[in-house]
Amino acid sequence: MSYNSNRLKFYFLGLFIDLANNFIPSKPHQQLAESIPDTYALKILDLCSGTGFLTRLVAERCPDAEVTGIDISKESVVWGNRIIKRKNLVNAQLIEGNASKLEFADNTFDYVLCAFGFHELPTEIRTQALKEIRRTLKPTGQLLTFDLHKPGQGVLLDLYLQLFEPPYAKEVAIYPGLIKLAERENFRLESSYAQLKGYVQFLTFSNNK
Repeated sequence: MSYNSNRLKFYFLGLFIDLANNFIPSKPHQQLAESIPDTYALKILDLCSGTGFLTRLVAERCPDAEVTGIDISKESVVWGNRIIKRKNLVNAQLIEGNASKLEFADNTFDYVLCAFGFHELPTEIRTQALKEIRRTLKPTGQLLTFDLHKPGQGVLLDLYLQLFEPPYAKEVAIYPGLIKLAERENFRLESSYAQLKGYVQFLTFSNNK
């Protein structure tokens, strides 16, 4: 599956995926949202946000925060902003943009989030996206993410990746894995744990500036 065909997948399935996120066992999006403290006016970026499922959860949990979702799919952004408007989430917005060319100033965000996003990015774009995340995170900021992960001899994941995901997804899910990819860009791993029998890995990185 090429990058362009992968984008077509989200063009046709974006709203279905948004609805399906409610039924993922263990509710990883909700877990990630609940890990963010509702303490003060945070600035939060949701990378590869799609129609903004995670963006909305975070905006609802942290009403004083400014939550921005960014996605390359114009259609996902349009649909997502309609949902945000309908829910009257005045502290949230989705914008169209490229994860590898974030149009934000240095040291802007307290948190950058990415839910099942890194495995969808081609190698070069993912590498540049990690650099951009570091640039736009505050020195004390954190990257919070979860993504596909192969537990041991997880043949089911091998089959899923072969049938439904682009070839570069294996770099995140199998080798070298998201931890090493982020550490290459000078992120420091703070915590990690796996759920759904090890097929989903939650990671927290500090900016290490």
